[in-house]
Amino acid sequence: MKKIIPIVIIVVLILSGVGTSAYFIQKTPTQKLETKSDTILFSKPIITENKQGYLTISLKESNAALQNIGEPILPVINRKYTFPFGTTIKNVQITFSGNTQYTLSKKIVLTPAPVTSLNGKEINDNSQKENEVVYMSQNLYPEQSYTYSLHAGLEQKNHVIILSLQCYPVRYLPAENLLYAAGAVSINVTYEPPEKPVVFTDKYDMVIIAPEKFSKDLQPLIDHKNSHGIRTILKTTESIYTEFSGRDQPEKIKYFIKYAIENWNITYVLLVGGKKSIFFGNWGIEGPYTPNDNLWNVPVRYNTLLDSSGEDGCLTDLYFADVYKVQDGKIFFDDWDSDHNNHFAQWTLDAKDILDLYPDVYVGRLACNYNYEVKIMVNKIITYENSGPEAKPWFNRIIGVGGDSYDDRPPYGDDIYEGEARSQIAFDYLNNNFTDVRVWASQRDTGGLVPNTGDIIKAIDEGCGFLYFEGHANPMLYKTHWVHEYNWTNACTGIRIYDMCRLMNKEKLPVCVIGACHVSQFNTSIFDYRKNLKDPYPTPECWCWKLTRLVGGGAIATIGYTGLEWTATYGWDNDDIPDCIQYFSGYLDSRFFHAYGVNGVHHLGDAWGQAISDYLGRFPGMHSAWDCKTVQQWLLFGDPSLLIGGYS
Repeated sequence: MKKIIPIVIIVVLILSGVGTSAYFIQKTPTQKLETKSDTILFSKPIITENKQGYLTISLKESNAALQNIGEPILPVINRKYTFPFGTTIKNVQITFSGNTQYTLSKKIVLTPAPVTSLNGKEINDNSQKENEVVYMSQNLYPEQSYTYSLHAGLEQKNHVIILSLQCYPVRYLPAENLLYAAGAVSINVTYEPPEKPVVFTDKYDMVIIAPEKFSKDLQPLIDHKNSHGIRTILKTTESIYTEFSGRDQPEKIKYFIKYAIENWNITYVLLVGGKKSIFFGNWGIEGPYTPNDNLWNVPVRYNTLLDSSGEDGCLTDLYFADVYKVQDGKIFFDDWDSDHNNHFAQWTLDAKDILDLYPDVYVGRLACNYNYEVKIMVNKIITYENSGPEAKPWFNRIIGVGGDSYDDRPPYGDDIYEGEARSQIAFDYLNNNFTDVRVWASQRDTGGLVPNTGDIIKAIDEGCGFLYFEGHANPMLYKTHWVHEYNWTNACTGIRIYDMCRLMNKEKLPVCVIGACHVSQFNTSIFDYRKNLKDPYPTPECWCWKLTRLVGGGAIATIGYTGLEWTATYGWDNDDIPDCIQYFSGYLDSRFFHAYGVNGVHHLGDAWGQAISDYLGRFPGMHSAWDCKTVQQWLLFGDPSLLIGGYS
């Protein structure tokens, strides 16, 4: 049970009451300027003690938390404001009032590091350490009472300017053990709309980018898309490399996508092409610093982000989706190399590229190596979309596969079964119309389905609209732990790429989301695997792509992580909500199901893009390398224009 901590109130709130928000637009008569204003009233902060002996601070109106590793957890108010494309933000004025000072009896809880797993060994630091510079500081934490950033992105298929604002109504003076809480905040954004609305020529909805050798096999898909109102055109990589400039092939393709937005008003980009060979070619840790465009049917971009595991880069198709950035009040092409050193999306100890990250188009990839894979995917997409959910009695089922991924037993954590908690939030978002099927480790002795190979295959063969895995993985396999058994000698057997040939779900194809490491790392090869010290297995194709392009079953699309997938655990914030669904991969995955089940977003790429935008609205990508990496490596294998469930 939480303990309410006595506090000493030094100053009485000038403004009090529950949080309210007043919003209006005001035109300035003497100028072509307009103002958006917002006022938020804050209730008193709730101060409790957690099981580790730290204080936790919560605020009713908060919709996020400030979480920098080793530093105090404090409530945050996030606000997202959208403006017409071409708008210039002139001024952002934030005014806090009604401050109250509290004397605390103990320190505020620190932010624990996220966890992951590498080569079967969990990177899981239970001995969380305070950042002494912060906890001994005579300065307020955070130093600024608010931050904001400007972005270009999509809102309901419309290009917009996004103002992402983070307000910190509660600030901490660690050396004095004092807390300062505001009673209200006034937000005023002055902006200049474009003189004329920015309107792109509305010609196509989707462009398919593929090498010439795939064009004949893609024509039935183009015809199918056009017949369903998704105006689609093919652009070959060969023509792009001839017609567009850029430092390398990925940049030429990105410049073409910019052209396609501005001249055709495309919403979707389908990249059709993986490696040219499954036998040879650099993969894994070689990729970021020795990229080789000649290996690819459609080239890739690696980020060069160093995380605490030592992984210093991974594949990211978000690069192709994030076309624009806002800088100095103007819209520019975002090359993901703000310091111009030819290392893209870099975040290391001595360098950091400033990125926009919000998608400006919705990008999916069919990582086809050969023509026969193109034919497989074209046939699967056409067959799937040619009938609607009413003709698919299996569609209204969601399968959740998971177990007890990490050891977070007391005294360090809340003993959450992470895979099952993440399944449950997906079930909740789809609950009104979907039957949930649990394939859970906790059902081991109940006779229910568990995350062993046979039960996973049995559940999938019966058909489902959505399939959600959470656990541990590498490009070849998915596995997870039994409850409170954190070894791999007696773990759930999961499912490997070599087991997938046993799937017989035929045309009962789900959209699959998987929260696990390296499952979408599609730069694998059979004979070069020894160059990757992290995943030393001969792997002709990665887990997600194998499931997607499988003949006779599998999935219609799969979303997963190309690098190490980071998860929050422990529950030190003391809020009774599992950390594994509030932060990092668990939150991002859940927003996909929220987009479909709550917001009614039924096109695959739109749901993928909405999830990323939601994530960045809560966790700005430039504030944390973990958050930046989480969205960058979340890759969609599938047709982004796919209507989930198909056409009725």
